[in-house]
Amino acid sequence: MNQEALFIPYGAASGLTVSLSKSISAIRLQQKENGMGAELGAISQLGPGNTLVFCGEGFDERTVKVRVNDSFYFVFAEDVEFAMPVKR
Repeated sequence: MNQEALFIPYGAASGLTVSLSKSISAIRLQQKENGMGAELGAISQLGPGNTLVFCGEGFDERTVKVRVNDSFYFVFAEDVEFAMPVKR
């Protein structure tokens, strides 16, 4: 596991932005209770229409870090290969 990926980025993420066309699994990245660092949280579903902003490497070679609204998640790279880039 890539321990260096377990941090919550501060500031605006400016990576590739995509919109989901189907639900995918995601592992939430959350602040530790003691406020010192971050840890993996619950597994949840991100539904169609959610916009993902890529913002870093995942905790292993199969995952990437994304921001959805004001929350950060790790998602499987293969799950977002089908997502449509958001045009700005």
